[in-house]
Amino acid sequence: MIAEPLTAGAYLRRRRESAGLSIDDVAVLISVTDAWVTFNKALVKLIETDEHVPSPGFFDRLRGAFAFDRFVYEQLVCGPRPRHLHALRRRGRARRRSSLHRSRLKGTSMPNDPILPGLVPPLTPAEYIRLRREAAGLTIAQAAKPYYRRPEHAADVEATLRRAELPGAMIREDYLVDDYQRAFPFDPAVYRQLRDEAPAHHPTICRSCGCTSWTPCIGRDGEDCSIGEGLTCSVCEQKAHRRSQRRAA
Repeated sequence: MIAEPLTAGAYLRRRRESAGLSIDDVAVLISVTDAWVTFNKALVKLIETDEHVPSPGFFDRLRGAFAFDRFVYEQLVCGPRPRHLHALRRRGRARRRSSLHRSRLKGTSMPNDPILPGLVPPLTPAEYIRLRREAAGLTIAQAAKPYYRRPEHAADVEATLRRAELPGAMIREDYLVDDYQRAFPFDPAVYRQLRDEAPAHHPTICRSCGCTSWTPCIGRDGEDCSIGEGLTCSVCEQKAHRRSQRRAA
């Protein structure tokens, strides 16, 4: 019987178990406050299943919790990947080549073009997070500030928020989705609908700021906004009109 090759995540799991620690124990040891324990527990699980590679700062915190050889870990990370990751990478390259070929034929950028004239592609969970953050006027660095106290943890938090906005990214843990409300106005129920429901059941969302009928913008007149057929709310349309007037002046 041929044994499966040792992966970086499996190596960390073995070293943790050799130290007599559970994932809960490690999460407590590396967390700055109790509020981070649940988050770090989920992150350690992802690392041990080779679904995530820790940043240097998080890596150092893991080494403070239990002993392992950094050189061995890095060799395993750079070595052969599990088969499913190879398959995902091949499919990703094939899709990129196909999209590039079509865009060269048409002379346009295919990923951003609607399939049919007037048809708007469904909003993704990652795009919803980005729209709400930008509507609040925050950069990723600014949005990350409520989640850490020590400056050395900033890079880890910013990297986590940045990954959540990558194309195709989805946050499966509901407690992490709920936690976004600490950073900026954000509706977890809308995120879950975009993540779990078919596009036909998605709410109507402004494509400029991410507001909905449940979380509307407030106009200068104090009234709630309304979202028209162009999927832009009335407040965003008014802002765009004022910007165009200033440019023309």
